[in-house]
Amino acid sequence: VLCKLSWEFRNKQMKLHTAAHLHHCLLEKTAGKYLPFPKVSDIQDGFVFNRYESDEITPELVEKTNEVFREAISSGADVKTYPDTEKKGYRWWECLGYKIPCGGTHVKNISEIGTVEIEYNKKKGMSTINIKLK
Repeated sequence: VLCKLSWEFRNKQMKLHTAAHLHHCLLEKTAGKYLPFPKVSDIQDGFVFNRYESDEITPELVEKTNEVFREAISSGADVKTYPDTEKKGYRWWECLGYKIPCGGTHVKNISEIGTVEIEYNKKKGMSTINIKLK
């Protein structure tokens, strides 16, 4: 069996996955409180989206968060992923003091995410934040 890894595809996935986590953490920071995790979070070819069932996710909150998000990316903070010391098979993602459970693939430094375009829309009571790599 021969397996080939598409580095271009994987690198996009790493950037987008990290961006989705970071944006949610910074939404909470901007709101000044815990917010429910996205109901749906999915990575497509070249963009990721977080979909929320919460009225707390407003266009104003997202716009303020986007500014903080872009500043964070340019800060060049490291991303750490590591196994839980007590729960076998459990992994953590950590960046800028935020820590969440995640077994996915990520960039080593948030500056690797690069330039992004972020869009907000709301349909049928669901707020969606799309993050697209530029």
